[in-house]
Amino acid sequence: MRRYLTLLSVLLSFALVLSACDEGGSSGQAFHRHKHTPTPTASASEIATPTATPTLTATATATRTSSPSSTSTRTQTATPTSAATCTVSVTGSLNVGRAGHTATLFTSGPLTGEVLVAGGNGAGAAASLATAELYDPVAGTWSLTTGSMTNGRASHTATLLPNGMVLVVGGTDSAGNGLASAELFNPTTGTWTVTGSLNHARAYHTATLTTNGVLIAGGVNVTTLVPIAELYDLTLGTFSNVGALSNPRQLQTDILFTAGSLANEVLLIGGVDGSFNNLGPTDLFTPVGNTFSASGSLLDPRRLHTSTLLISGANDGRVLVEGGVTTSAGNPDDTTEIFDPTTATFSAGPNMVYDHAAHTATLFTSGPRMGQILVAAGATHGGFLTPNDELYDPVANSFSATCNLIQSRESHTATLLLNGNVLIAGGFIVGGGISECELYSP
Repeated sequence: MRRYLTLLSVLLSFALVLSACDEGGSSGQAFHRHKHTPTPTASASEIATPTATPTLTATATATRTSSPSSTSTRTQTATPTSAATCTVSVTGSLNVGRAGHTATLFTSGPLTGEVLVAGGNGAGAAASLATAELYDPVAGTWSLTTGSMTNGRASHTATLLPNGMVLVVGGTDSAGNGLASAELFNPTTGTWTVTGSLNHARAYHTATLTTNGVLIAGGVNVTTLVPIAELYDLTLGTFSNVGALSNPRQLQTDILFTAGSLANEVLLIGGVDGSFNNLGPTDLFTPVGNTFSASGSLLDPRRLHTSTLLISGANDGRVLVEGGVTTSAGNPDDTTEIFDPTTATFSAGPNMVYDHAAHTATLFTSGPRMGQILVAAGATHGGFLTPNDELYDPVANSFSATCNLIQSRESHTATLLLNGNVLIAGGFIVGGGISECELYSP
């Protein structure tokens, strides 16, 4: 059973090696993310703490995830469109290295501007973590919260509620089982309390704050997809079943439309089905009636991608889907797609500078880069981790290279701070979750 869970965790995280071979991708390069992966010893180059701030470079160095005793490089050439004004710098390290965690920014209340990181898998492919930490952007340091979660969990969700509390839902325990439990973090007391439980245990799902409550959709419990979505009632603190997805899935992304013909509706994009095949068709949740319906299909089905609602440029109000492991490539890809909510169709978007999967995409909502998107790190073609970053410009509808991270990583978090910087926290390298954190300053 343990051996089976080890294989399963790799499949859920990225791609089945045989599938990559069948689809024309690299052979023998398995991606890693979670605790059941055998623990190799990381090389010094993967764990060394840098002492200098990098500058923009067009030469990318990626660390191979499957060979802990050595590193190899791939070079991708990019011509930046303008001189770099950005910087990347080291900030305080997490007290506990982790990957597959969540990060939540407090926008009001006693912890305004601070970031709550919760759960995940620890260093050395350890068990699911119950600890949580707070990042103080003024001091640039992390501190453990007064109490830990009741359950250790990874691949869960965390949602900032209107009352200022954070709702953490589901995830996997240390044995790889899906969790039904949910907990609330109180920023005033710095403590956790148990709230109502899911009707269906799940992990690798999405959680979206809607007008009807928090929508919990998709996910898997060990090997079984969860087709039934649930709503968390903000007043009662309980979950209730709502409609079934048209296409049950896990590892999808979610978009809440804030205006236009689909205002307040939620689009579920990509992910995998019960046979770990990429999904092209999307699911659209309508809060009036709490129902799901099939919507437009991706041109190239994908997983471990990101999706961002655009707020400026010619594609304002549309959704940009970035990278991921695509069916056509069988590997992390550099392709993007744009979803038009008025026609419910996808069209090809501009190619990124680099391949990315299990990366992050952060939308700048103010400042000189307002409307632009920072795509950061992740895995690249052939099973390598990368520090490469790039920016999407919605006016030019194109990507350009920007300052790279210092530490290659995937399954990390990226949080836009109130001061306009982006906090990159934790993530996976060979050996498990890491504690290193960095700041991208635009």
